[in-house]
Amino acid sequence: METTKPKKSKGAEPDLYRILGQLFAVIFVFATLGSSNLSAQFKEESVQKAYELRMNGEIWYARAMLNKLNDLGLKDGMAHYELARVKMAQMLGGFDIQADGIINSARQAVKADSGNVAFAYTEASARFGKAYMSIMQEAESAKTHVDEAVMCFERVLELKPDYHEVRVLLVEIYHALPENMGGNKEKAAAHAQRLKEMDSFFSAQAWEIMRPEETSRLEYWQQVWKENQEDMRVQKQLGLAYLADGDLEEAEPIFKKVMKSDPTCNTLMLDIARHHMYQVMWDRSKAKVELPLAEAAIKEYLSLEPEPIAPLKAWAIGNLAKFKYFSGEQEEGDRLMAMAKALDPAFSKASAVPGMELYIPPGEIYRSGEYSSFLRPF
Repeated sequence: METTKPKKSKGAEPDLYRILGQLFAVIFVFATLGSSNLSAQFKEESVQKAYELRMNGEIWYARAMLNKLNDLGLKDGMAHYELARVKMAQMLGGFDIQADGIINSARQAVKADSGNVAFAYTEASARFGKAYMSIMQEAESAKTHVDEAVMCFERVLELKPDYHEVRVLLVEIYHALPENMGGNKEKAAAHAQRLKEMDSFFSAQAWEIMRPEETSRLEYWQQVWKENQEDMRVQKQLGLAYLADGDLEEAEPIFKKVMKSDPTCNTLMLDIARHHMYQVMWDRSKAKVELPLAEAAIKEYLSLEPEPIAPLKAWAIGNLAKFKYFSGEQEEGDRLMAMAKALDPAFSKASAVPGMELYIPPGEIYRSGEYSSFLRPF
């Protein structure tokens, strides 16, 4: 599908020297791509340049560059893989991108290198995205799509058995879904048992998914925390359980402790913001109290170190714009939305805080260090 670069929103004030530098780089790359005899190093550097363009808010140039690389029939798969990630980002950003197009790009990457874990994970993730939509729509094809995604995730584990995040995902898919949609509690238990032998924290996450119905999530993590008070990942899950239970007073000091120990967990401030946002979603009369609290949490996140990457910063500012629109402050909302789109025109429009899988450098294996459920907000 041909893509055209839209005009920048009014109010965006891009760095002229940065844009000129990017433009000259793109011109050079496109000129060189006219040659049919490209070195492997140049192909790799071109994919890296496309990634850097995307991370600097130039996703349209990035996609055009990757399309050109793929038009040349390159066999290493990296450009197809990166193009799949670009399409995923565009879909999350609200653009008209079809799931089958993402899957096709990811599949081309896997065909080029079936042993590449990053490629295999990207195809599995793309297929799961389609399966999830089918589940939400209660489509007759849901089980087929789930089975295809599961097969790909199982393939990822064949390549990398210690990919614990994927194994916990399979536990949740197999345990949570009914059999007519691909569920299989025996397989869920088998994966959970394997995790018990491999990693205590991920094992705890797996068994939380499979816990008895009479045991609350909060009670479960309180017990895990009693047995392991030093693991910050356990503390984070305990804080999230308090937050899901509506107890921000207990959650917030836990989050502060976790963020002090690991600044990469600063996105917990965005979870606090989302907690306040959900209060308004459930009861609009709470907006005057809850939206200022959500705004304060987002502003605190934006002030923290390390500085957020552009897609996360854009997501945060985009939500600030939505608060202004909700409050009838159209002009300020427009200003903030223009700022967000200047940072990343395809910033995620989902309510969930964006994960890092689309934003890590090309070819790296995505490891979050924990598992986030696809069935709940926190």
